[in-house]
Amino acid sequence: MNLYLQKLTFIFFVLITNTIFGQADSLQEPEKKIFRQKLNFVINADFRQTLVKNSPITIYGAYAGLKFKDKHLYSLGYYTLTDSSKQKFKAQNQRQAAPLVPPKQVNGEVSLWFLSLGYTRTIYNGKIFKIDIPIEIGVGEGSNGIYDADGQLLKLTTDNVYPMQAGISTIINVTRWFGVHLQGGERFIMGQSMFQNQYSGLYYTFGINLNFGRIYRDFVLKTD
Repeated sequence: MNLYLQKLTFIFFVLITNTIFGQADSLQEPEKKIFRQKLNFVINADFRQTLVKNSPITIYGAYAGLKFKDKHLYSLGYYTLTDSSKQKFKAQNQRQAAPLVPPKQVNGEVSLWFLSLGYTRTIYNGKIFKIDIPIEIGVGEGSNGIYDADGQLLKLTTDNVYPMQAGISTIINVTRWFGVHLQGGERFIMGQSMFQNQYSGLYYTFGINLNFGRIYRDFVLKTD
């Protein structure tokens, strides 16, 4: 697993370095100011599906960032578990508490949240579809509480989580204003925590992508 982390860190460093030094020519020419480059603000909802022990888990949230020259996106996102995903852990909590109390008298409460710093490099951007390589490093916290039928806490485990993931994504343009978003990759929870085995592994994402910038230009600016 250390080899995987080394490779992922190396890829992240190469992409960031290419972004920084790729701007050298424009910085050396005073007449080409950075303000003339394309710089767009991006904000979007994000729903991620993960198979955890053959059970689908949904992590949802949102991210915002700056996109430079339509190739480099720097973003910061916030993510947490959906309520339906939290329910999937109740059976597991019952099995863990079985030596203490009867399974039917056990309630479980699971929480997970993390902030994620991301860099996405667009390697192909055509009229019909585009291909991106997203890399993210995050930090957050997760807890797992087991309660009896009277609400008394039997066991509480709290851990810091450090998710790291990389993958490949594509957006297929259906119209000028929206498209279909598909993404897949691998996530690894660094450090020692109860979530390491449960959330490390392959992940996939699908949904609708709205091009708010183009919608704004086509419908708002044209009416002014």
